[in-house]
Amino acid sequence: MKAYQFLIKLEGVEQEVWRRIVIPAETNFKRLHETIQMAMGWSNYHLYTFNIPMTNGRVLELAEDQDMMDDHRSQIHSVIMNVDLKELNTNPDYQQLVRTDIKLAQKTKLPRYVESVPTFTYRYDFGDNWVHQIELEKTIEDYEFVYPQVLDGEGNCPPEDVGGPIGYANFLQVVEDPQNEDHEHLKNWAASQGYSAFDPTFTNQLMQSILKLKKR
Repeated sequence: MKAYQFLIKLEGVEQEVWRRIVIPAETNFKRLHETIQMAMGWSNYHLYTFNIPMTNGRVLELAEDQDMMDDHRSQIHSVIMNVDLKELNTNPDYQQLVRTDIKLAQKTKLPRYVESVPTFTYRYDFGDNWVHQIELEKTIEDYEFVYPQVLDGEGNCPPEDVGGPIGYANFLQVVEDPQNEDHEHLKNWAASQGYSAFDPTFTNQLMQSILKLKKR
C-alpha cells in the first residue's frame, strides 16, 4: 500500500515538539487532521484548517465543515461589496482573503496536493492559534498497514486552552518551579486537560484501535 511519511513541527514554542508519522496515501485531509491530533496529543476540542500554498500565488484552505466555508464566502462577498478597489489592492488582510480558495478537508484527498506541494501548514484552535509545519519527507510504496503510525517524536503537547505559545511558555515556567505559588494548581489543571508525556507506544495503540475502524 502506498503511504506518505510526514514530519510535523509545532511552531512558536521554545521546547521542540515534533512528530514523524506515516499514513496511507489514499485518504483525505480530515483523516490527516485526526492523525495529527492523536500523534501530537491534542484533544480535538477546536476547529482547524490546512493551508496549502499554490504555485499560482493563491492559497488553498481546507476547512473542517460547511459553516467555515460559508463564513469564508460571506466575508469575501462583504469585502467585494463594501471595500473600494484601492483599499482592496493595498490592504494585506483583504488581499489574503480574496486570494484564498476553500474546500472541505473531508472531500479532499491527500494525493491531489501533497506530492506537488510537500510543505504546508495545519492550524488548530483559532484562539490559541497553534500552527504546525508539515513536510512530506518521502513516499512509501509498500506500507503494510491500513492505519497511520507514529514513527518518532519529541516533546510534550501543550495543554488545551493554555493560551497559545506565550501562555505555554508561562505555564512551563510555573510547573518547572516547585517554589512557585501556582505550581500545584497549574499541575492539577494541566492533568485535567490531559497534559502528559509523549508516549509513542500508547499513541500507536490508540490510532490503531480508532482510525483502523473508521470508514471514509
